[in-house]
Amino acid sequence: MSISLAKKKDFNEIIKFIKENYVTDHILVTNKKLFDDFYKNNKNYNILLYKDGVTISSILGFVNYSKYSKKSKDQITWLALWISKKNTFASGFKLIKHLEKKFKNNNIIGLGLTDTAVKLLSLIGYKIKILNHYYILNENFKTYKIIISPKKNKYRKKNLNFLFKKLTINDFKKINISNHNNYKNSKYYINKYYKNKFYSYDFYYIQKTNNSDYLILITRKISLKKTYVLRIIEIIGQINTLKYSYYAIQNLLYLNKAEYIDCLNYGISKDIFISSGFNDVQNGTIVPNYFEPFKPKSKKIYFAYKDNKYIEKKLNIFKGDADQERPNIL
Repeated sequence: MSISLAKKKDFNEIIKFIKENYVTDHILVTNKKLFDDFYKNNKNYNILLYKDGVTISSILGFVNYSKYSKKSKDQITWLALWISKKNTFASGFKLIKHLEKKFKNNNIIGLGLTDTAVKLLSLIGYKIKILNHYYILNENFKTYKIIISPKKNKYRKKNLNFLFKKLTINDFKKINISNHNNYKNSKYYINKYYKNKFYSYDFYYIQKTNNSDYLILITRKISLKKTYVLRIIEIIGQINTLKYSYYAIQNLLYLNKAEYIDCLNYGISKDIFISSGFNDVQNGTIVPNYFEPFKPKSKKIYFAYKDNKYIEKKLNIFKGDADQERPNIL
């Protein structure tokens, strides 16, 4: 047996392995541009291969922040594309252990896990959690086509004055965000979102009048059934500013003609979201998570990490992390 980092020459063998052991028409199989964009790293791919002789038994992809900015602090390595041949799960476990040693100073986290991955990672000491899911309705809509049985907005605080602006890439470059995220820097956000090859993202700046604290919402607009929804992909800035952002978000919904906006997160207090006018997704309300293809049902998004209280206190996970913003249809 051998474990190695995949090289460019391994591409065809990896694609063949995915076809035979996962999904024959998976987007990574059919679109090399997408495959390279997510996993290519100079002459290698960020994919570990486990081979018995010359045959692949398991593969394990991973994503680091430094993919988008060399100066980003790689304190987290995200699991992605973990596939093993039938009845060879042991080789998959060995790849996880190898990755832990390779990035021994990083936290290893899996996000957007399948039910099988949840079971397997829990067997080797990973703690399983679920991203919290929140939404705000557009007050100007009387009926909704995508969200099903939503709760009405309950925000009743006084309409506060605020600065609201859509940021160009040059606007964003002028903002010093170095103190607001320990892992990501401006170049990370620019390369991952402003310069994204597959999706279009918008950056919205919100600042309470007479206050230096600000918030930047990174959003993606989805068109479906002759309507629109907005998804908050990441949040940058002083998170307490969210408490004063309800009317700015209503303005954002109005400008985009979106019926609602939602956010997936773990790490920000639920109280902050609720006091900001968000509802959390509960039984009876359906806020779809899958749009490619569209599935009109709520789906819990699981993640896993090594059980460590220190790590848990520092976690701040969004929809934009790991490979969760990888297209499934192009």
